[in-house]
Amino acid sequence: ATSNTITMTVNPNLSAVGITPNTAQAICGLNSGTLLTVSETGGNGITSRKWGKRSVSGGTITDIVGETGSTFTPTGTNLGNGNWLIVCTSTPSCGTAMVSNEVSVSVNPNLPASVSIAASPSGAICSGTLVTFTAAPVNGGTTPTYQWYNGLTAVGTGSTYSSSTLVNVDAIKVVMTSNASPCLTGSPATSNTITMAVNPNLPASVSIAASPSGAICSGTLVTFTATPVNGGTTPTYQWYNGLTAVGTGSTYSSSTLVNADAIKVVMTSNASPCLTGSPATSNTITMLVNTLPGTPITGTLTQPTCASSSGGIIPLSNLPSTGTWTITQGGSFPGVTYSGTGSTYDVKNLAAGNYTFTVQGDANTCNSLASANVVLNTAAAKVWTGAVDGNWSNPANWNPVTATAPTASDCVVIPDVATVPNVPTIQGAGIIVDAYTLTVNDNASLTVNAKNTLKVVSTVTVGALGSLVFQNDASLVQTTNAANVGNITYHRDTEPVRRYDFTYWSTPITNIAQPYTLYKLSPATLLDKYSSYDSSINAWDINLNGTKEMIPGVGYTVRAPQTFSITNTAIYSATFTGTPNNGDYSVQIYNTNWSLIGNPYPSAIDALKFININHNASPSVDVGTLYFWTHNTPPSGTPSSNGTYDYTSNDYAAFNLSGSIGTGGAKLPNGSFGPPPTGEIAACQSFFMRASGSGIVKFTNDMRLDGKNDQFYKTSKSNTIEKNRVWLNLTNAKGAFKQALVGYIDGASDTWDVNYDAATMNGNSFIDFYSINESKKLAIQGRALPFQDTDRVPLGYKTTVAGDFTIAIDHADGVFNNQAVYLEDKTTGTVTNLQAGNYTFTTAIGTFIDRFTIAYVKKTLGTGDFEDAQNGVFVSTKEKTIKVTSTKETIKEVTIYDINGQLLYNKKKVGLAELQIPNLQSSNQVLLVKVTLENDFTTTKKVIFQ
Repeated sequence: ATSNTITMTVNPNLSAVGITPNTAQAICGLNSGTLLTVSETGGNGITSRKWGKRSVSGGTITDIVGETGSTFTPTGTNLGNGNWLIVCTSTPSCGTAMVSNEVSVSVNPNLPASVSIAASPSGAICSGTLVTFTAAPVNGGTTPTYQWYNGLTAVGTGSTYSSSTLVNVDAIKVVMTSNASPCLTGSPATSNTITMAVNPNLPASVSIAASPSGAICSGTLVTFTATPVNGGTTPTYQWYNGLTAVGTGSTYSSSTLVNADAIKVVMTSNASPCLTGSPATSNTITMLVNTLPGTPITGTLTQPTCASSSGGIIPLSNLPSTGTWTITQGGSFPGVTYSGTGSTYDVKNLAAGNYTFTVQGDANTCNSLASANVVLNTAAAKVWTGAVDGNWSNPANWNPVTATAPTASDCVVIPDVATVPNVPTIQGAGIIVDAYTLTVNDNASLTVNAKNTLKVVSTVTVGALGSLVFQNDASLVQTTNAANVGNITYHRDTEPVRRYDFTYWSTPITNIAQPYTLYKLSPATLLDKYSSYDSSINAWDINLNGTKEMIPGVGYTVRAPQTFSITNTAIYSATFTGTPNNGDYSVQIYNTNWSLIGNPYPSAIDALKFININHNASPSVDVGTLYFWTHNTPPSGTPSSNGTYDYTSNDYAAFNLSGSIGTGGAKLPNGSFGPPPTGEIAACQSFFMRASGSGIVKFTNDMRLDGKNDQFYKTSKSNTIEKNRVWLNLTNAKGAFKQALVGYIDGASDTWDVNYDAATMNGNSFIDFYSINESKKLAIQGRALPFQDTDRVPLGYKTTVAGDFTIAIDHADGVFNNQAVYLEDKTTGTVTNLQAGNYTFTTAIGTFIDRFTIAYVKKTLGTGDFEDAQNGVFVSTKEKTIKVTSTKETIKEVTIYDINGQLLYNKKKVGLAELQIPNLQSSNQVLLVKVTLENDFTTTKKVIFQ
């Protein structure tokens, strides 16, 4: 059988594979080349294709991943850089696989242009540093170009850029343009940016200052302090005085600098970064050093005392002798300054402590070195020991023992009697002892004997169990208004008195705990014989049973005890117990009324000061005349054998600025009478005064007296103002006595003067005697200066007994030591010169105010009219020559006195109408020239000799 017929189809095998275009091409690595297409011949269809590459012809084929199509675009990505032969391997249905022709493809790498820059120096720099920036190109080609920028500002070209003016945060970069090929990319390329960290420079410097600055005084410690700038954490210093190294450290101190020394310092800094100028040299301080004044030298010290705790004195010498200086005090009380001149000075009023002193003259501002330290000690009390005896005045009885007993600077302490062998007494008579303060302790005792004075500046303190006793006539005087503490015992004896005699009292003490009453003063006095005077109504105030407390400055009258005799006198001893009065006391007075006031102190007071201090007070008070009651023998019912004392009477003695009059008292053996009061008002003494107006009378410590406390009546004081006075007595043989005073006194006038004129109090029971002026009856009359011998003064008297009386001059002073005093009796027509003798006359009972006149020129003597003659006598002075001229009579005698009555010149039997007296031995003063003419006319003229 014939089989089926198989008709065979025979396809041709693959005979050729070819790639077109078959031209070599070159591409860059990031680019694509020309599309390649593969075609085959034969093979009855292609079952697969593989594109590949080989580096050498005929070499091993490396498949190109993913490329199996009929086309292939070569790229740098699918090929990679290099020279490649591209082939395609086709696998047919019929036949075997066949490799195509080779197509040359060169893949050149891309050339990315870039550039970087670097700075030299790199990192942070210092201001002003020269920095060079260098460009490092990549693919820059053979001749790249550059443009440099600082921020957006073009600043240079070239591969480098340099600058020394960079500032912080400057931003430097470069733009490079490359000429590289083939396949150049990224051109122009911009570099990295360098942001600058530019630190400021740290210039090192140093300055120095001196403390104290400016001119200094030799020996002053000066500290120089370095102040660095950019010195770092641990700068070092080297100090120089001129070229000599003198110290290290940030300060340098010296007290031995001399003028023109030059101080500086060199500092080495460790500051960073950017330090400049190290080591640095400071300014130079050239010293101005002044020499010191001499050091003050201290002398002998005066130590503080109890009286003055700040009373120390330190004398200084060696002070600048020219110009004004200032002393500065150091030690316990620093900083006090004293200015003055001269080479010595006493620094006063210093308290206890240590003291040094420097001095500064006005020539420069330097203080000297301090003087040697000296010590003022705290004052110790002066304590009684009684080691030797009981005499206060013995220095050996005191601790500390010194050359003297206590002084007014000492605080005196009297201890318990059980601790001392002898109890102190102020012994003797008329002794004045002193203390600044006095303390009498418990169980201690001090007695001040009669007529002695304890004078204490400040406080008297007496313990509750202590004893401070003042015997009669003793005094306690205090000079400041200190407050006393504790009680004293003060004894006061009256003048001899009888039962019916009153004594005028005041109190020297105050006792608050146990008030001191009139009864305590005299318990045995009759119950209604205690009284005071109510000045507001001008009447006595009787105090029954003496219950009234005695008030300082107020006067009281107390009759003698009922136990006393009515005929025989006896002394009454009063005892006052209380705190001694001290300081100021005042008493109200009333216009024109009498006031009974009294010395408030346990010492006498000065009546003149009492009058003057009140007169000079503000408001002024004129106390006028002081009247003191006296105790003279009362009239006797039975006449004595010789009649003496029959008519002696108690009366008021008087005192004012003109002088004083007494009441006579007992007639003395020589026939004279006791002296009048002259100005010391004893302790416990009260007296009357009559106010010129309402006000306050004051007692002050300034009035108090040392001693002079035994009685009111004492010898006269010397005059401190011009006083020309005559005291006239009216007496009889049986003891009647009354005194009057007429004076020509500085400050008085010819009218009523409350402080110079005294109205008679008519306290005498039998007679009164007075001068008359403006119808006033005056026991004391002060008249104006200058004394004129033509003056005439009427006298008056009153008597309750008839008989013979005598008018006589008791005593006189001033011009009346030599001036005639003529008593004219108008009843008998008799003129008697009382300087030559007394005048006795007979009188009836009554009051007589126009019988007597005193004059100083006798009308009935000689042949001339003497009241006219005085106008013919002239006295003048010129160039130490006194000329006396008489125009009516020849000069018989010329006598010259000073105002105190002292005889300076006398010439008798002149026999001329003019007398010149040259070169009189006298100082410049007021003189009294007494001229007697040949007819016995006498006149006295007052002249100023100079």
